[in-house]
Amino acid sequence: MSRPIALQLLLVLSGCGADPVHHGRETRELRAPLVALSVGAADLRMADGPVLVRGGWGECPTCFGKRDEASRPGPMSLALDHDGSVHVLDQVNRRVLVFDGEGRRQAQIPVPETTEEIVLSGAWLWALVYEPGPDPGYRIERHDPSGERPSVALRLDRSIQLVTGLFAAGDPERPDLWVEQRHERQVRVVRGGRMLPRDDHRHAALGRPDRSRPGLRLYALRAGSHRARVRQVDPGRETRPLLEVSTEQPIAAIEALETDARGGLYLALMLGHATVDGLTSVRRVLAVVHGEQRLVVDLGADVNATDCFRRLAVGPDGAIYQLSTGERGVEVRRLRLPGGGGR
Repeated sequence: MSRPIALQLLLVLSGCGADPVHHGRETRELRAPLVALSVGAADLRMADGPVLVRGGWGECPTCFGKRDEASRPGPMSLALDHDGSVHVLDQVNRRVLVFDGEGRRQAQIPVPETTEEIVLSGAWLWALVYEPGPDPGYRIERHDPSGERPSVALRLDRSIQLVTGLFAAGDPERPDLWVEQRHERQVRVVRGGRMLPRDDHRHAALGRPDRSRPGLRLYALRAGSHRARVRQVDPGRETRPLLEVSTEQPIAAIEALETDARGGLYLALMLGHATVDGLTSVRRVLAVVHGEQRLVVDLGADVNATDCFRRLAVGPDGAIYQLSTGERGVEVRRLRLPGGGGR
């Protein structure tokens, strides 16, 4: 049985709700040019694009599993490979389904049912697996993409709890892997492709790796109910504001913070009103800053039938993929942005 998703709001980024905790030496914010975007009905642009992957519910080769539980388990995450293939974590069916750039099913990789997040780096698929029991926690598994070799596993220090993401940085063949806790800090658990012993799970950093600027990191946070900010952190722990988004509707959650290899910045927000019965009038938007291109894209209303860790992924080339679930099944759409972008 899978456990409830942490905080239940598809939380996949740092700083969702309050200023992140600064560990060690305090950060010092530097002044820098700031991109400001507003999000109202008149500011939204529509994104379109083909449905790349479509599958029903069930156990067939191209189906996805779900269960009717409070945690609404289903497809938990998606990851993009350098060749344009898409990996979708089919948690309930205990596998990762692999589709090529045209949406054709290529393979499946067996994973444990409690796998919550995946990331691709070089020739390997890395998985974050929750371990229930009297001493709950997590482990990291490394899988051969062919699914033929047994995985290599590392049990994480039990002080690492409420994990909200898994991120890779550095050389794709010898990556560093970071586990994010509470959207506040990341702990390095793999260095140079080598799994670190639990005693070494002490190196923490603020923010997520910026794939376009090696050595720099980014984090996002809400500043009140109608404003979100993205900041950059350098190795000296100095921070620079990069983006500020103001919204007409209140921000229910910050869903994704992504970069591409060309310097593009992508911030996904869930907008809506919180009520006793949950969220109403929820809508998802994506703020994009890429050189002179600055726009806010309407990702549609929230009609997802399941919860997950990662619904939005951006490839190195800026291709944007969105995972959605409904009563009839699952879709992965490759988005094209107005005026170019995506793919």
